[in-house]
Amino acid sequence: MSENRPLAYWLEKLTTDTFPILRRSHEQLLILERDINNVTDDAIAKQVYHDPFLMTNLLRRVAKLPRRGLAGEVTTINRAVMMTGMQPFFLWAKNLPVLEDTLRGKTPVLQRLLSVLLCSYHAAHQAWQWALLRKDVNADEVFVATLLQSRIVWAGWLLMPGEMLVIEQQMRRERVDFATAFARHTDYLYGDIQTALAKKWILPDLYSDFLHGHNATRGQGSVFALKLSDAVQRGWWQPQVADIINQIAEWLHQPVDELTIKIHQYSVQAARQSENWYGKATPSATWLPMMPGEWPDDPLQALLSAASNTTPDLAPVTKPAIASVDIKAAPENISLTTQIVAPRHDRVNAKNIEPVQVSTDARNAHVLHPEIVTKIMTDIKSHMDGSYDIGQLITRILTAMHDGFAMDRVVFALVNPDKSVKARFIRGVDEGSAMQRLNFSLVEKHLFAQLMNKMQAVWFCPASQKKLSPLLLPKIRAQIGRGEFMAMSIHVHNKPLGFMYADYGDTDHMDENIYNGF
Repeated sequence: MSENRPLAYWLEKLTTDTFPILRRSHEQLLILERDINNVTDDAIAKQVYHDPFLMTNLLRRVAKLPRRGLAGEVTTINRAVMMTGMQPFFLWAKNLPVLEDTLRGKTPVLQRLLSVLLCSYHAAHQAWQWALLRKDVNADEVFVATLLQSRIVWAGWLLMPGEMLVIEQQMRRERVDFATAFARHTDYLYGDIQTALAKKWILPDLYSDFLHGHNATRGQGSVFALKLSDAVQRGWWQPQVADIINQIAEWLHQPVDELTIKIHQYSVQAARQSENWYGKATPSATWLPMMPGEWPDDPLQALLSAASNTTPDLAPVTKPAIASVDIKAAPENISLTTQIVAPRHDRVNAKNIEPVQVSTDARNAHVLHPEIVTKIMTDIKSHMDGSYDIGQLITRILTAMHDGFAMDRVVFALVNPDKSVKARFIRGVDEGSAMQRLNFSLVEKHLFAQLMNKMQAVWFCPASQKKLSPLLLPKIRAQIGRGEFMAMSIHVHNKPLGFMYADYGDTDHMDENIYNGF
């Protein structure tokens, strides 16, 4: 564990003379400097709010300035800019090191750190909005305090990522929060280290003791916001999130339903305001459209582990077998340059099979875009180092199918502990459609349940319809419609992880080229 390291060791390791700032901060400050005669302190503060490293540097710099008369602590960013002076501020800030350059060649660490910063920003925005609901005249202090409250996490990933990885592994293994895991790892109370670190960084006393004393009520908002922001990383529709929102509603004296809507809106606001700031980190609002259900235990790590056991690049994929379908095997060489055409019906006996009804006008409406598929596959391949989470990976795969293979509707469903499979990620599905709620049980006997027995795929088309139709339950047909479709089970370490489904709605035919691409 900590090997009885003294407290001074952790404080020293988590401290640096100058923190590097986000590249976006550097770029935005250069833009503002061009209009230095008109730019305001508030305009600069709006940019600094996105970057806790820049914020910390600025507060530390101002704290070292001599105080005049009865001047108190500088606790807001716009006042800190004013105290520094416009020209001295820009001269100082544009010469700060850039985070992305500092972590060049350490992509997994950078991506994890950017995710932490985005999570912190989301929490700060929520806490700020709640402070406004409470009519807190110094709501900006709540924002800054919440952002700085995660200082051990983002400073840790920057300055001691190896230790942070061990702590996160302990979090997953023991199913505890970061504060608990960090305390166990260091043998010191988390709050004690937080307070001591704030004093070593020369942060205002307000922020070193924000959760206690006369600030306890305001600090409660920061605590709730950080808990919420962390919990929703595993989905919004779970008991833990509902419990946190209920506590916030009681604290704010707000109806739960109304506050839930507001929190969702604040989450979307935070996502829009943080766009282009944190690399490819996924905003919390991304998970709002997902359906209720259990969140998987880091399945991407299992995929990456399987990949790393074969080659450092990408694990070879075994071509899935067609599940008991007697059709001509797909060609080995996949061509993505031709327009999709209807399959040849002379391969089957039309008298024995009821064909899927297809609109003649729509038959040639779907065109492949190989350049999209190639770009996305290259992107995925370059992030097999763990820098993509499960959401980012699946989103890109669905985009490749929807935009590259011209699939109208694409769904990825996850296996839940109760042996059910429920839709989690969707593309091209109409609002209110039964397809949004695609789900089935692995206990019942039907086509999709059989498909999940091993890694395999199926193409439901005129050639296979007679054999497969009896295996489709009416309730599943009611969800997916009457047209052709392709489906595939996804397994990791010989265990079912998820289920991929794609179709053209109720119109048009697919062909072997599309099946191979799928």
